[in-house]
Parts: sequence; C-alpha cells; structure tokens
Amino acid sequence: GGAAEVDECGVCNGDGIADGACDCDGNIEDCAGECGGAAEVDECDVCDGDSSTCGGENEPDWVDCPSCYENTASMTSIVLDALSGDQMYDENDILAAFDDAGNNRGIAILLYPIPFGPYEGTGLYEMQIRGDVAGDAISFKYYDASEDEVLDSGTGYTFVIDDIIGDVIIPHEISVGAITLSIDIASGWNWFSLNVEGDMSIGSVMASLTSTDGDFIKSASASSTYYPDFGWYGGLDELGVIGMYKFNSANADLLVFSGAPVDPLSTPIDLASGWNWLGFTPQNDGATADALVSITTNEGDFIKNQGASSTYYSDFGWYGGLEVMAPTEGYMLSVAEGSTLTYPNFGADDALTREKSEKDMPVSDWEVNYHDYEFNGHITMSIDSREDSYGDYVAAFVGDECRGVAERMYFPFGDSYMYSVMVYSNQADGEELRFKYYDSAIGEIVEYAETIDFTSDMIEGDGFNTYSLSREASDMQQPMAYGISDAYPNPFNPVTSFEYTLEKDGMVQVAVYDVNGRMVSELVNGYQSAGSYPVVWDAQELSSGVYMVNMISGDYSTIQKVMLIK
Repeated sequence: GGAAEVDECGVCNGDGIADGACDCDGNIEDCAGECGGAAEVDECDVCDGDSSTCGGENEPDWVDCPSCYENTASMTSIVLDALSGDQMYDENDILAAFDDAGNNRGIAILLYPIPFGPYEGTGLYEMQIRGDVAGDAISFKYYDASEDEVLDSGTGYTFVIDDIIGDVIIPHEISVGAITLSIDIASGWNWFSLNVEGDMSIGSVMASLTSTDGDFIKSASASSTYYPDFGWYGGLDELGVIGMYKFNSANADLLVFSGAPVDPLSTPIDLASGWNWLGFTPQNDGATADALVSITTNEGDFIKNQGASSTYYSDFGWYGGLEVMAPTEGYMLSVAEGSTLTYPNFGADDALTREKSEKDMPVSDWEVNYHDYEFNGHITMSIDSREDSYGDYVAAFVGDECRGVAERMYFPFGDSYMYSVMVYSNQADGEELRFKYYDSAIGEIVEYAETIDFTSDMIEGDGFNTYSLSREASDMQQPMAYGISDAYPNPFNPVTSFEYTLEKDGMVQVAVYDVNGRMVSELVNGYQSAGSYPVVWDAQELSSGVYMVNMISGDYSTIQKVMLIK
C-alpha cells in the first residue's frame, strides 16, 4: 500500500529532472538549445560567436529620423571597396547618407541574401534618403564593423523627390575607403586637378562648394556654369584626373572630394604638340624634372601653373621657378612634340620641401593676386641699361595696375641673371604691358620705354635669349629721327630684338628679307604715331644665314643686316 513511484530518471521515489536542468545528469541547454552543449553568448550578445561582430569603440551613433523630413528617394546600392573593388556587406556594417551640414539623411538596411539576379547570394543595401526639397547634395559614409572604422565615400548624389536609384539587378555603386581631398578655392580664378576617382559627375565633385549664380568652370574642351535653381549645367558634365580645370568662383571656399587614389603608373596621359591642360595624378609631390621624365622633350618646351613656370633647355633640363609639381594643382604644358606622359608613383619620402620664404616687397604696390585674372603668360627679362644686383625686381604694369613681378634670379646655364615674370590679364590679347625696375642698391624705381602687347599663354624670351630692358624712359624725352636700332643679340638664335623710330606720324613697314630678296617675315605694316616701338623677331622656322631688316616710312628707307646661327 506504499506511494513510492519510479521517476523519469528511473529512480524509485526520486525527484526527477532538477529544475533548470535538461536531463537526469543535471545538464542545462546552451544558448543554441543543445542539452549539455558548450555554446556561449559572446560579448557581442551572439550565441557561439567569436566577439568579432559587435561594434567597437568607433561604432557611430547615427540615427535615422523619418519624421524630420517630408520627402524621400529610394536607393538600392552595392558597396565596393574603393581600393580593391571588392563587394562589402556584413550584418553589423552600417551605410548612411548625410547632407553637407552633416545631418543624417537615411540609414540603409542590408538585403541578404539576394535571392536572384547577378548578385544572388550576396548582400545589397536599401535606403530611404530623406529631404524636404530637391537639390540637396548627399554624401555617404560606411561603418566597417570588422575593422571598427568609418569609411568616407567619393560617391555623391543630388536629392530628387520620389527618385528611384538602382535595383537588385543594377544597383547604384557606392565606393568607400577613399582618400579625401581638400582644395582651397580663392575668390576668382583657380587652377586645380584631381588625383582620386569616385563619382566624377560635376555635381558630385563640386558638391561641397557654396556655389553662386555665374560660377564657371572649364576644361580644355568644355565648360559649365552654376545656376542657383538648377545646379551645374553645360558641356562639362563629368570631371577626370588627367586634365586640369580653370574655375572662377565668386567666393573663397573649400572643395572637399573623396575617391580611390589614382595609380599614376596605370594612368598614362597622351600629350599633343602644343598646349596641354595637365593634371597631376601622383599622391605626393615630385620634382618637375622627375615628374616629366617620361615625355619627349625639345628646346623651349614650357610648363606653368598660376604662379610659376619652367623651361626646358636641351643641354641642361628643366629650369625656372616651378621646381616642384604637387597634387591638386593644375598645369599647362607646351611641347613641340607629342608623346605619352606617365608620372612616377612618388612616395612620401620623395616629396620635396616647398617652403617659401616670405619677403617684404620693397615697393608696396608691386603685388598681384593671380586669382583676379583669367589669362596669364610669361616673359623672361633682363636689365641691360645698368648693373643690377641681388634683391632687384622687375614689375609689369597695365596703366597703374601691377600685372606681374619677379625678383632677379641666377641662370646657371648661361652664368647670367634674369627675371622670370608671370604676367596676367582678363583679356586674351591686346593690353599693353609696360615695365618698371627696382634698383635695390639705391632704392630707385626706373621706368622703361619698352612695351609688349599681352597675349594669353605668351612665352617671350628664355634664359639664353631674354627680353631686354635697355631704354630708360628718362632718356627718351627728346624725339628721335627715323631709324632702326642695332638688333640685340646679333648674331642670334632664334630671337632678336630692336626698335624702330618714326619722326612723324605715318605709314610704316618693317620686313625681313633673305639674301635672295625674298620677304620671309613682315613684322609691321600700318599707320603709327611718331615715336619709338620695340620689335621682337622669332626666326625659329628659318635656317641659319644672313637676313636684311628693312624699314620704310614715307621717303625714308633703311636696311640692317642680322645673322641667324643655329
């Protein structure tokens, strides 16, 4: 009549499985539901995890705010590593959109695994990008949980209400892990280039700027203008990395753009004979001579940026104020012969220090802001009317406005001195440049009678054949008789200079003839006022020999013999 029973563990009058246990041996279920299993929850709250999937100390606290904005655009995207091109997705990664003020405009959800199409079995991202009005510039950031790192993206998007961008078959590409460029933009004209690749549409590249009505950008072959209600519009709708751009901005600003770094060794640049608008693809500075070592060079080839230049001398190499080329700067390169430029992949250790010693200009109004001007040119000058010295300057003027200034510099290949003057204008041609010289030994400013008409991209003279300043204005007060001054240099190669003088207003012709009496160049033909006028004759296309310079004005005629030696 006893009450004892066998329990579930086979024990007479036993207590059975203990509370919390999953079997008669007292084992408990692990986090995976296995009785007596060893799986545990890791510090990321993942069962049987390895603690690699939880956010690290750099995990962002981005918060989506659907109620903060009235409208949306829908984007389906694929995230790619900008450096390797590999597809990126993980359940703990985060893709988010932002406006240019840093406000969150949407956080994506991971679609994984994609059940069909070219991305079957992988992960894509779907995001509602939020905004109130069309036209907002949107950028993206990506949190890579495995690396505990927030990656910038060079991909941009301009918000459009109810827009649909990409789908699971053709998703919108967002590259991350990019380098961010920050380019200072001055009010006025700026020459710049890019050495990263991302979303190269003009709206994306220029998205960080506070653009205003009429801002203007041009390449060598196309241009675009900013319209406040529409954005950038024109033939230039996409930027590249091999060329440079001239940008006229109403405001001082900062151009910020992210993208994958360009490999210069795999980005050759085809150069044409003549002028080339040139970008700089390496990620570090490099000496001009090293940067251009791959091209076919000829005597007189010339490179410039907005503030300096260098000339190629066949027996010596590149020489001038432009000693170093650098990322984000724009260049114009004039070559006699087309070839292919492949920049070296300069390393950080190859970069040259470009410290510029700040000097007080001895003449307070001899300053020029090259951002104020669209066009420039270059004149290599010398002072031949007196002995010049260290600390002397030459300045170019249009009226009373300084248009260029340069300090005396040594020209080692000719053991001589010169002034390498960049000159500026907002007219492509026609403005008359006059020159002044500061003699530091006596603190005197000397005005010269020589003049040159500005022409965009002009290259007058070089270290061996300078444009000579020899006629001081104080010596030119009395009118002179008809005549031609002695050409200098003579003999010459290939440029010589002289001046002709008219005693009275009238027609004048100055022409050059070979020994057979054939006219080879007509330098002047027209009506001019009485006075003296400089002439520069470039005989680059002619062969060596004796030539006659003939001046005719009314009943007056004279001939001067000059010799070209190549």
